[in-house]
Amino acid sequence: MLINAITNPSIRVVFVGDYAQVSAIGLSKIFEDLIKCGKVPTTTLTEIFRYKSNGSLYVATNVRNGISFFEDKEMCKYNDKDNSFSVCNNYKFIQREEDKIAETLVEEYRKLLNKGIKPKDIMVLTAMNVKELGTYELNNKLQAEFNPPKPNELYLERTVSNGKNKTTILFRKDDIVINTKNDYRAISYDAYQELEKSDGKLEEEDVCDSFIVNGQLGVVVEVLKNGMVVNFDDELIYVGKHKLKNILLGSILSIHKSQGSSVDYTISVIGKSQSRMITRGLLYVETTRCRKSHVDIGDIQTFVDG
Repeated sequence: MLINAITNPSIRVVFVGDYAQVSAIGLSKIFEDLIKCGKVPTTTLTEIFRYKSNGSLYVATNVRNGISFFEDKEMCKYNDKDNSFSVCNNYKFIQREEDKIAETLVEEYRKLLNKGIKPKDIMVLTAMNVKELGTYELNNKLQAEFNPPKPNELYLERTVSNGKNKTTILFRKDDIVINTKNDYRAISYDAYQELEKSDGKLEEEDVCDSFIVNGQLGVVVEVLKNGMVVNFDDELIYVGKHKLKNILLGSILSIHKSQGSSVDYTISVIGKSQSRMITRGLLYVETTRCRKSHVDIGDIQTFVDG
């Protein structure tokens, strides 16, 4: 549609992207296809001007190029007190055994909060949704630590499949959540209130007036008996119980879901149990989501092998 809309023969269209990220699926691979077809002029920017002055950028560049860097004593400083490597002042790899990763994650998250950093400015990443280091279980752990239940507090719940098991997810006020499916018939909170006051004269189809996209993050501002009100990008949206199947806790995201987004501070877990999932592309994505600082927690060999 974009190309067909162009009538000026002198127009030049420039597409800018990052080929090192995880490949898209199906029709979304247009950027990769344009490069591989060999019929479109391409230019690759290769010089990294802040390479040795920015830790996360140093790590991401080496990951993208498949270069091992932990042996570089000039750049990577080892701290035997917490068994970690650091690069500059904004990248850290904390080595932990599998059963200590979640505990360390909670500690690092708390450190950021204690510095006055808001939860919306922190993104935690992991390679999987299921198992102990998956998004379902880790989101529940963070919620239990930093947004525990209050007496007589209203909450909503849904159940998700966790391999052979099932995980219960609770939604409470102040939780960060993520929408997982495009909703072209979302209802603003104002429209919902209009619906409630209509004494049955209006139905949802009559007041659908908004749109939320797959991957959009929000914060629960109120839990009601039959739904909840979520602030998605400064718009209050009513999410009824029947739409909870499209909502998950969003303090921790899969690395795939994080593509295209960025926040000030990121933390990633890299466990041995995730080794079959960890690839160079995933590692590149998770180390390039931060604007200020990034921490990896887990098994350094799994990271290197990726």
